[in-house]
Amino acid sequence: MAIKNRKKRITARISALLLSAAMLCSLSACSDPVAVTKIKGTPTEAGAAESTLLHSVGDKANLQQVGKSGLIELLFDESTYSVCVADLSHDDSEKLWSALPTQENSGAATATLEIVSGDTLYKLNTQDNSVSFQNAQCSFADDALSVTYILAPDTATAHKEKYEKGDIAFKLVVNYQIKDGSVYVSAKYENLVADSDAKLTKLSLLNFFGAYSEPQQGDYIFVPDGSGALIKTDTRDDSFDSELSFPIYGGDAASGHANSGTANALIPAYGMKQGNNAFVTIIDSGDAIATVSADRVRGGNDFYEAGVSFDITPCTESKGKFYMSSESYDGDIGLCIRFLGGSNADYTGMAAAAREQLIRERILSTRTVEEQEYLPLDLTVIGVSDDTLFSFKRLNLKKEKTFTDFEQALDMLTRMKSKGINSIKLRYKGALSGGTDQSSIMTASLLARLGTRSDLKDLVEYVNAQNMEMYLDVNLLSAAKGDSFSSGRTAGSIFGKKAEYNAINNSPLGKDKYAKRMLGMKYVEKSIIEILKDTRFSQFTGFCLNDVGSLLYSDYKNGFNRQESAEMISEQLPSLTANMKLMTDTGNFRVIKNVSFISHLPTSASQSRSAYVSVPFLQLVLHGIVGYSGEPLNFSENAKTSFLRCVEYGASPAYEWMYSDTYADKKNKSDEDSTDTVGVYYENWIASASELYERADAALKDLQAARMTSHSEIMSGVFCTEYDTGAKIYVNYTESDVTVSGITVPAGDFIRIN
Repeated sequence: MAIKNRKKRITARISALLLSAAMLCSLSACSDPVAVTKIKGTPTEAGAAESTLLHSVGDKANLQQVGKSGLIELLFDESTYSVCVADLSHDDSEKLWSALPTQENSGAATATLEIVSGDTLYKLNTQDNSVSFQNAQCSFADDALSVTYILAPDTATAHKEKYEKGDIAFKLVVNYQIKDGSVYVSAKYENLVADSDAKLTKLSLLNFFGAYSEPQQGDYIFVPDGSGALIKTDTRDDSFDSELSFPIYGGDAASGHANSGTANALIPAYGMKQGNNAFVTIIDSGDAIATVSADRVRGGNDFYEAGVSFDITPCTESKGKFYMSSESYDGDIGLCIRFLGGSNADYTGMAAAAREQLIRERILSTRTVEEQEYLPLDLTVIGVSDDTLFSFKRLNLKKEKTFTDFEQALDMLTRMKSKGINSIKLRYKGALSGGTDQSSIMTASLLARLGTRSDLKDLVEYVNAQNMEMYLDVNLLSAAKGDSFSSGRTAGSIFGKKAEYNAINNSPLGKDKYAKRMLGMKYVEKSIIEILKDTRFSQFTGFCLNDVGSLLYSDYKNGFNRQESAEMISEQLPSLTANMKLMTDTGNFRVIKNVSFISHLPTSASQSRSAYVSVPFLQLVLHGIVGYSGEPLNFSENAKTSFLRCVEYGASPAYEWMYSDTYADKKNKSDEDSTDTVGVYYENWIASASELYERADAALKDLQAARMTSHSEIMSGVFCTEYDTGAKIYVNYTESDVTVSGITVPAGDFIRIN
């Protein structure tokens, strides 16, 4: 009987311990620094305030001068509490840029706030929800203006002396300062209701600055899509049916806004050209939570317009539930607007102004590219990855395979050198645990199957002897879902789970996408320390930070909003440059200050149509500051066209190869009807690569440190790129020879003149 009672007591204690453990786990899961509000369904939008006639700029004669700097003048419209900027660069006329359009429009406002309270969404704007209630004030200082708006959903709330719980009332202070020929704009908000559950989710600022409805010939809007894109407002395009948006540095995967870490908006800037005038806006504070938007005249929209919004409190809907962070961004929000006139009023001038401002803000480096005897070729080699063993209909059997070991990489470089490719930046991908689907960098090591220490030493010695460079490709922020960071070191998503995303694989080798988990932001420094501790890594010239150039996310578990994450990464990267060089892939502007080369910088926008064209805006900003390449030529559907684009954009040629052929290479080789030109087996490409490299080297090698000063389409399909050395490169994409200034540019070719 005593034994039975003792067994019962032991069982009870074990049950109690298990229950306690379960409760602790439950509590810890709910005690993250950033909790999340969750409701069923999407918040219902509240009724808007009655629209007023306060949505257009007042008479020029009634505008009050705030200040003047150079050839621009900042003016204030007291009737609408908005601003205008007069550009006086033309003697015969002046251009007036206004925060509100010259025509009345019920949607135009200096700023718009989206606020969620309970299950209701309020959209308040400065014109209908503040100025119309006579709840706006202004104050002046030297060349500066501060406008304070009190925004409320209705007249009754707007005129209350004391707010009650459940009321919606926010204060927004917008500051303007004119200096150095630019206008600086900043914004701060405050919830005026104590103990309120209302959250400001989005703040849109100056979205109608420069908005217009009647374009002139040559007018356009610049947006930061890929390499850069122009929305040609003088060209009709009925395919535009909705507003375009570009999250700066890509969508936030941890907030449910991105299926991959691929960024298509790398630079925090946008602009507009009207006639002989233009402006470019640089987002200098709050860039990591910003989204640029642009629209054109179409059904339901009266203006050509561009602006920016800020995700103050991240929120998203998933599977019928609405998730919202309990923490809101309370840092700085700021814009710098630079104005251009005459011959500078184009995207080339915008790029020059953006470069100058980003250097001033220390986003970009003041250095110039190191002079080299030869143009570098950007070569990515695949060490270990998955390959298809058998494929039939939907059945795909894959197995991990070594494609390029150290000894084979040496042989590849030797053969390339013998064919005249004298400068190579070798990026070794798939060399760490997990191969191309890399494991956690905290535990990853060089794969033994790639060769011995002696094999690596031989490769390193050859690279150094030939003045080449070799970079170890690493994922610092993400790891394979199946071999990821320990649970305590994984970032948290807005859904209360481990933060994950699908990394798109552009290579024809391996899976189409890889499921990844993301590193907690407070462990970034420790992750870098782990990299520096491995002495075998130090034999490389440096690291290619693969995911850092395109992946940026919030960390709800460790209390980092996206802006704080960007600042954390930027602060930690310099420690990797002590004795080594850095390369990155894609190249969002938050990380490139510390890198010496950008691999696969975009050379096009995400789409192409008659009124939407790609331009080399990124290249105009970066050329001479940092080296870069375009997409791998062997990934392109038309390698010849992609090569011409490299020459036009001043980019090094890039390839991604391996020493062993793949299932796809073998299949295409045996299939006489195959039209697939994309492959990674180096034997198929080395001959043509050497020929293209020789031509690119002759055209670009002495321009690596030069600034790109101009780019234009001089006739349909023919482009001219100019440098500060006086060199010009004409590229002809057409099927006919063309004559430019007495010089013939052959069809499908290029020519350089000095």
